[in-house]
Amino acid sequence: MYAYLKGAITFRTATYLTLEAGGVGYHLNIPLSTYTALEGQEHTTLYTHFHVTEDAHTFSVLLPKPSATCLSNSSV
Repeated sequence: MYAYLKGAITFRTATYLTLEAGGVGYHLNIPLSTYTALEGQEHTTLYTHFHVTEDAHTFSVLLPKPSATCLSNSSV
């Protein structure tokens, strides 16, 4: 699991953004509140949740920084 990603925002919309970290562009699903909070920023650190389902592997952004217990109780 990835705790966070730090890098340059290369593309953003109201529902997702692309964050380049370590030469890789990550597609991150974001809520509208994150889109607004990141307005005008070119570099950032985003705390993430990596969700695996039968048909997709997705990243979602968690703001503010989540507590450790928040994610440890999620079902697999």
